Amino acid sequence: MKNLVYVSYIDKPSKIDLVEYNFNKIKSFFDNIVFVYSSYNEKPLSRNFCGLSDENLIFAPNDGYDFGKYKLGIQKFLDSPMSYTTIFNDSVSIVGSLDSIMLFIEERFSEGHEYVGFLKSEEIRDHFQSWFINFSKNALIYFYKNISKPISDKQEVINKYEVELSNRMIYHFRSSFYWRSNANLFYYQHIIDKVIQNENTFPFLKNNSFKKEFTKNPHNMDLNKMMKLCSSQLSNKFLQYINA
Repeated sequence: MKNLVYVSYIDKPSKIDLVEYNFNKIKSFFDNIVFVYSSYNEKPLSRNFCGLSDENLIFAPNDGYDFGKYKLGIQKFLDSPMSYTTIFNDSVSIVGSLDSIMLFIEERFSEGHEYVGFLKSEEIRDHFQSWFINFSKNALIYFYKNISKPISDKQEVINKYEVELSNRMIYHFRSSFYWRSNANLFYYQHIIDKVIQNENTFPFLKNNSFKKEFTKNPHNMDLNKMMKLCSSQLSNKFLQYINA
């Protein structure tokens, strides 16, 4: 069984359409799904959002940033049989096919890997960025037990969970990753240009990174070029989100 913990922070109304788009792009790869989210206005989404039952649609406070929501979602699968469990955080938007990535993940677990990341970062120290990470049963339990408490300070969350915990897991479990980067992708125009030139290799757009760069230096960002990465449906939803 392949399980998905889908995590979202609804930071404004225009995010809801973007969330629905991303969720529908990834859900078909999994047998069991739990959707954990928090909201800027502390109001829950409508019942049966994206066809999810009340049991699998969990509204939570934004305690511990995303890692608090990760822990809530993981609880659903701790006692279940699994091939692997994936955590996906929609701080990124899906702009391309996930077929090759999901095939890579399945192959790694069939070979005996236990901790598989999409993006390995060398910033601070080696770690897998937490917006797309995958676990065997043993690795999932380890990850769960080491998210010991909600942390309110964002930098402490990054240091303790995003970097330190992931770094330990890379060396404690047999691990693998799909993509390596020593820079925060999509902060820089030259990185965006490189991705666009080979647009099928990186099917994600990091929402806030792109928004921050576009807001800071709008004349240096070729918005039309960036949107060529996206389907027309996603382009409209993403533009509404970053411009709201």
